[in-house]
Amino acid sequence: MDDWLSVAIVSGISQGLLLCILIIILPVGNRSANIMLACFVALQVHTMLMHAVTELGDRVPLIFYSAYLLAVLKGPSLYLYVKALTSEDFSLKKDVPRHLWIFVPVVLYFAVALSGQGLTETMDTEQLFSLARTFSIYQIISLIALVYAIMALRLLDQHSTRIESSFSFVENINLSWLKWLIILMIAGRIAHLLVEVIYFFDLLERRPKTNLVLFFNIISIYIITIGGMRQPIIFTKDLRTVLDLCKDKDTQESEDPVLVASTDVPEEKKYKRTGLNEEKIEYLWHQLNTVMSEKKPYLDSTLSLPQLAEMLGIKPHDLSCVLNASSESNFYKLINSYRIDEAKQLLDDPANDRRKMLDIAMEVGYSSQSTFYNHFKKHVGVTPRKYKLQRS
Repeated sequence: MDDWLSVAIVSGISQGLLLCILIIILPVGNRSANIMLACFVALQVHTMLMHAVTELGDRVPLIFYSAYLLAVLKGPSLYLYVKALTSEDFSLKKDVPRHLWIFVPVVLYFAVALSGQGLTETMDTEQLFSLARTFSIYQIISLIALVYAIMALRLLDQHSTRIESSFSFVENINLSWLKWLIILMIAGRIAHLLVEVIYFFDLLERRPKTNLVLFFNIISIYIITIGGMRQPIIFTKDLRTVLDLCKDKDTQESEDPVLVASTDVPEEKKYKRTGLNEEKIEYLWHQLNTVMSEKKPYLDSTLSLPQLAEMLGIKPHDLSCVLNASSESNFYKLINSYRIDEAKQLLDDPANDRRKMLDIAMEVGYSSQSTFYNHFKKHVGVTPRKYKLQRS
């Protein structure tokens, strides 16, 4: 094994183990989610350990390679971590057993596929992965991880849609860092599947695959270190209260109000359950614009959908339907568009030339300059500073 590879593997394993310990012992964040995150990191470390042993080139008993099968739990652990963060009623006792069963058929398939081999028979990795039966097992494991990663990404997107329908501030609860981790895992699984196929047909040496696995495992550990250790609890008492107020308590429909205003529903039935007709929606939209222009509630950095609905004297769910029908947007995007328009007016005023960007950001409803910059560039196409220079 090359010296640089040995150092990288040892470093990745050491940091992964330390991260597992910190996640478990530090009393921060969501406890159930932390347990699932620690399991995912431990499985990443396990994979690096297995590759460290097999890269030595020694022949080991066949039974040793069965430890590779634990990798099938990577997908479920990541998915359950996302669910623990984004679900109000997640339970380790209830949710975890539902996904552990995936380990059983993989183990049985491994036992049947290698039933003709002696478990104490020794072989190196070249021999092991040259067997078609073994090759199929590890392809199945990669496919399972890929499916779970896609499921986790979908769950995360549903969470983002849900909170953006109720809050004007989502920076600490939108889990953007986690989305990058999931995308990394999806890319890693796809790359792994392709490399395995190429290697199986003798078109690639074993070493590039080891380097690929090492790269994705170490990068994932660093992403978790930066994002996971800083992730606050999402479902605080205040957030639960807002989400409960935004539910349509008169129906059995989904919690996501966007679905009620779906364009797939016939126009005459679209708002039947809310008691809103087109005339009422148009009137409420006019009232909303009046309130936004005169009272400027969007300047409040903690503004939520129920607060704005209370100003209009309507139910939060009805306001959500009005937004989706009239603006083709959700609450989060609408409020931030008003904030950016307000910021443009301030930047256009020569009296504000000496003001700091953070002051302007906070005045229009942002709690951080970085968030302000991101939204401004997304809406205007340039940063606030460049916009100001262009005006000059």
